Amino acid sequence: MIEELISDTLNKAIESNINLTPYNYYKLFIEVAMQKGIDNDKLKNYLYEEYNNQDELLIPIKEKIAKIVENVKKEMSDVSKNISETLNFQENLHLEDSNNAYDELEKLKKINLSLKISLEKAMRNIDLERQSLENLKVKVYRDSLTGLYLREYLQIKVKENLYFMERYDRIFSLFMIDVDDFKDINDKYGHNIGDNVLWQIGNLINKNIRSSDIPIRYGGDEFVVLMPETDINSAKKVADKFVQKMSKVIFKKKDEEFKVTFSIGLTSARKNDTIESIIERVDAALYSSKRAGKNSITVFE
Repeated sequence: MIEELISDTLNKAIESNINLTPYNYYKLFIEVAMQKGIDNDKLKNYLYEEYNNQDELLIPIKEKIAKIVENVKKEMSDVSKNISETLNFQENLHLEDSNNAYDELEKLKKINLSLKISLEKAMRNIDLERQSLENLKVKVYRDSLTGLYLREYLQIKVKENLYFMERYDRIFSLFMIDVDDFKDINDKYGHNIGDNVLWQIGNLINKNIRSSDIPIRYGGDEFVVLMPETDINSAKKVADKFVQKMSKVIFKKKDEEFKVTFSIGLTSARKNDTIESIIERVDAALYSSKRAGKNSITVFE
């Protein structure tokens, strides 16, 4: 959420042509947070606790944001300079002589054209900086083995989707996957084979979800798929499809072959859910599958 607030604050500063002094930025940050319905306690958490807890992970993002602020200020300074030159020129424009006035107006047209080009260039550069920041965020939150997002990214996206649900009634669902007896696979076949199993799972998840879905390596052999604007029945179909596809994958070590099975928990967001309550519920659904004998899907609506 903190990254979203920073991004929205920068966007609003650009749109409102606000000078990005530290004080102005802080005031605008608070204003954006309040507009999103964040109360004082949560805001303090975003400003101090959560940001500090993830400080090491977010260092590249903070450095990039500082660079964006610097570049935006430079672009806006150049545009402001052009605007000032145009206004000064207009104030000094004399129309006593018609021929001279025509020449002066032609000069003014050229200055205005230059100003338009400068504005377009500034906006293009700002868009490039925004995209660069998004790419960096994706890179920071990617798991090196599976290519899926990391657990920290799930926290951000669940909060975001809870906000959309509260404000716009947009439902969402998520399911959690745990590889059955993964420790036995590592012990019997070795960690290289275990890593290959995890890579295959990540690959199969990516191939069988929508581009809007968020695939997460939650930790070890646990995975989560967050599905925005998806009801429980549609999410169940995706989970079933994943199990079906994965049941056909055969792993080998020398002459020995084996398959893997999964326990899956599935839930959808409820009114007044928090990130803690929805994760706790999907986790409970997962362990219900474990207790039922594994290789099954449990749904907690």
